Amino acid sequence: MKRLLTKILWGKQSKWQFALAGIGFLLGLLILLVSLQLYLDVQRVLDEKARNTADYLILNKDISFANTLGFANSTFSEVEIDSLRRQPFVKRLGEFNTSQFQATVETNQTIPFYTVLFFESVPDAFLDEIPGGWRWNEASEQLPIIVSQEFLNLYNFGFALSQGLPQLSRGTLKLLPLTVVISGPKGQRKYNARIVGFSDRIASVLVPDSFMRWANQHIGPDQTKPPSRLMVQVNDASNPAIADYLTRFSYQTNNDKLKASQTGRIIQVVMSLIGIVGIFFIVLSFIIFTSNFRVIIAEAKDEIALLLQLGYRVGTIARHLLVYFALFLAAVMLTTFILLQIAVARLQTFVQTQGIDLSSGVSATVIYTGLTFIALCLAVNTLSVMRLLRRNQH
Repeated sequence: MKRLLTKILWGKQSKWQFALAGIGFLLGLLILLVSLQLYLDVQRVLDEKARNTADYLILNKDISFANTLGFANSTFSEVEIDSLRRQPFVKRLGEFNTSQFQATVETNQTIPFYTVLFFESVPDAFLDEIPGGWRWNEASEQLPIIVSQEFLNLYNFGFALSQGLPQLSRGTLKLLPLTVVISGPKGQRKYNARIVGFSDRIASVLVPDSFMRWANQHIGPDQTKPPSRLMVQVNDASNPAIADYLTRFSYQTNNDKLKASQTGRIIQVVMSLIGIVGIFFIVLSFIIFTSNFRVIIAEAKDEIALLLQLGYRVGTIARHLLVYFALFLAAVMLTTFILLQIAVARLQTFVQTQGIDLSSGVSATVIYTGLTFIALCLAVNTLSVMRLLRRNQH
């Protein structure tokens, strides 16, 4: 009896048409699931980054020819600082405190080095990490200093090579004894100093905020000056509102930070677009499947009517049709998941070699999504076939 039903219902249909529809459905589902997997991986990396590290932006005003002529200043007023602090994307704000005195730094005769320098300080909460020996008070015998990694790179690959001086590692530079002399309207002081840490976040030469305030008061003119640079902690540097705000007020920042934070979002958008293409393939293939079943029923209208008159039920005929469809979907699903596992494994391996840590394997969410699509297609097609057969019954 099954052979008879198969011959009546499927004898006139092209197998190539179903095969092409199946390939389209497979490719669409594979594209969708791979895109979803990469989207989830990127989202997880961004979420971990947001939890473990905050984005810090260093702001300063744009310098124009008016600043050169003295008709404009580059400092932030209290009104501007308060306005920035009230922005929803600002998590915390700190001010740079700049030295109001002259400073020189020199080393011993082993590595002869002498330079005029400037110091800055920021609240400790904005440092990458607080190194040992960072605290300072008037009784301290040594002045701790933090320099940026950029400063060390400039010395090693610029100054040292041009002057015939030895290149220094971080550890060696920490051991190097320094002599700092600060001078201003109220006198001069000489300090033994050491570099106690390095900063990848702040491109400057930093001293403890307590020292800066004391030196400005007792060595410098002790004039309260508005800050010329601000350090802002934000939740997400890729937030478009940040770029809009900075552009509106002509503030400048480390744009590489903004671009780096936006990269993950761009990847997510691209994966979303690719996923949409995958959905398009699936929908198109599903339409082809449904149309084929409509054609089957339309071309076998007389045979189906005869079968119904002979006592066959609508459910029996529909079940026979849908068994083939279910087996076809199962084959597509199995092939898709095999190809998905291979594609995701290779993509994750490639991304990990680029220094980005992604989870291994296919996410359960991706598997559930694929199964849901398969179940949805089967359910919709079942309703469609049952409705068409009932029409023929009448």
